[in-house]
Amino acid sequence: MLHSWSLAASGAAPGGAASGPTQWGMMCLLAAVLAVAGVIDLRTSKVPNWLVYPAIAFGLLGWTLAGLSDGGGPGMIQGLLRSAGPMLAAGIPMLVIFAAGGLGGGDVKLAATVGAMSADYEFVLATFVYSCIAALAMAVVAMIRHGIVKRTLQRLFGVALSAAAGARTDLPDDSPRVAFAMAVCIGGLLAGGQRLLEARLS
Repeated sequence: MLHSWSLAASGAAPGGAASGPTQWGMMCLLAAVLAVAGVIDLRTSKVPNWLVYPAIAFGLLGWTLAGLSDGGGPGMIQGLLRSAGPMLAAGIPMLVIFAAGGLGGGDVKLAATVGAMSADYEFVLATFVYSCIAALAMAVVAMIRHGIVKRTLQRLFGVALSAAAGARTDLPDDSPRVAFAMAVCIGGLLAGGQRLLEARLS
């Protein structure tokens, strides 16, 4: 996958001549979507459908058309699968976390957006790892600011025990909240920066 990214950065990806510009264009648009989603989530604690649904559709359609341009009918199917695979790989694990009460529905759709637009499994994984680190850091800062480190850790431990027993337990309303879309924004930008650096060094 790293090799594929390096080829895409040079405009000569395995999918054909259009794959390089498509990759770069999608990444730039994805960065904008993540930034908008992060800011809105900070202000409203929601990720709007008007942002994520068109972005997912644009990612799927864009990669499908790029495949059509590169390889006709077979290329079109390959392009669609190239986008749909990472979309599902990003969205399904987040959907499981959502079902356990750990995330909002908008966060799941934003994760699917990352997969659909990047069309890159490795980028999805890097974004997820960086997002979790960013979310953890944001949660620690929030707990310290509110002076509730011990109380929050006790509640989280209780939720973990309940989850292990197969029961869903939501955190109380006074628990610190993390704008996970902002964490995904940070994670996506870090993953993108990492890829740019790798492409430069390759």
